[in-house]
Amino acid sequence: MNRVWRSFARPPRCNVATQFRASSRRYSSNESKNSNSNNTNSSSQSTGSGKEHGDKSWSDTFFGERAEKPRWSSGWWWDQSVVMVVFACTGSSTAFIVRPLLARYGGIEGSFRDGPNSYRVISLVAMMPVYSCLLVSFGTIFGRHHYFKRFATRMWTRMLPAGVRRRLGVE
Repeated sequence: MNRVWRSFARPPRCNVATQFRASSRRYSSNESKNSNSNNTNSSSQSTGSGKEHGDKSWSDTFFGERAEKPRWSSGWWWDQSVVMVVFACTGSSTAFIVRPLLARYGGIEGSFRDGPNSYRVISLVAMMPVYSCLLVSFGTIFGRHHYFKRFATRMWTRMLPAGVRRRLGVE
């Protein structure tokens, strides 16, 4: 998929003619690939190369971009449940890590409800980098590295002023 969708954005609706053109392009490209692979099939078998063109390596599986599943299918529900589990683990782990560090090294104790305003501000500032690192780490463990890396990048770029984003070419 060439387009990168913003989070929670719905893809644009297509009419039947657009869908037909896209499917005919897909079938014609597959036919040309099959005709090329038939010509080179005998030579690839004789060389004994272990991987075929469609095989993915381990790093491509965990770090590469995945194709989106059709909405409301069982695969889509599975992907969404993995995303929810990663966000839950990340949030809980971040609070579990940052609170004792603030108490031990910062000398600040409190909570968001009762605690002093300094605790609230410092804990939010301390949680941001820990949260983004853990988000990418848990996303990699669950096999969705590319998605969560994009999410963490987007999270940090939204905190930059527009001029800095333009100079970095991030927008």
